[in-house]
Amino acid sequence: MRTFRRIAALSLVLTLSGALATSPALPHLAFDARLLGLGSSIKAVEAQKRENTGFTRFFPPHHLEALFGTANPPVGGLDVYPVADLLARDPRGQDGVRDQIEMLRALLKTRRGPLTPLDQMPFLPRLYEGQVLHAAVQYLDFPGVRGVRFLAGFISPGEVAPLGRRNVFYTFQGLSNDGKYYLSFQYSVALRELPVDAYAGANRRVMDALLAGKDAGAEWKASLMRTAQLLNALQNNPRLTRLDAFLRTVRLN
Repeated sequence: MRTFRRIAALSLVLTLSGALATSPALPHLAFDARLLGLGSSIKAVEAQKRENTGFTRFFPPHHLEALFGTANPPVGGLDVYPVADLLARDPRGQDGVRDQIEMLRALLKTRRGPLTPLDQMPFLPRLYEGQVLHAAVQYLDFPGVRGVRFLAGFISPGEVAPLGRRNVFYTFQGLSNDGKYYLSFQYSVALRELPVDAYAGANRRVMDALLAGKDAGAEWKASLMRTAQLLNALQNNPRLTRLDAFLRTVRLN
């Protein structure tokens, strides 16, 4: 199952362009989705009940969800979480939510770079899959919000395999300037530069080496670095800058 399918299951619903009045705890959200060429909707979502499913460590509070496109899973989505509620639902930090927020705050303060592709980048919602790569990092600021966009690679826990198109997606992780809201945007990008999956194209040779068991860890990391190099070359590609332009239309009031 694609990583984005699980993200979409957690996530969101947007509108072609406009604002939505919600409960006092949530902001008004406005944007112009015409840049995406997709229909969209937006709604407020009630807090998710904490359950010991073993598949997630993220139980979102009452928040705004937006969803783009009519496909299942959707092409993309945007979540707006109240930071205070995120922290209140994970007071001891055992779900890792506090760490992600603090990581993002620190990153936006220093705006450091270049970043090592295999380092962790801040990411909410917390997923069953694990983040193994990031590339094409760009800091984005727009009225009332600052954040960072990047291409993120996720795979299932314990899996050692080269990344295919289904494992990589565009994301923006941001904070409102007043620190009250955390924004998380994910979008499925057609990355023709990558093999379809772990067994296609150039990935086949990597999988053969991994299955043979010779220097598997080193071979896997080398494949991730090669993938990051390919993706970093897309820094200013129209497929990404179009999404950047859409994000710059987002407003919280």
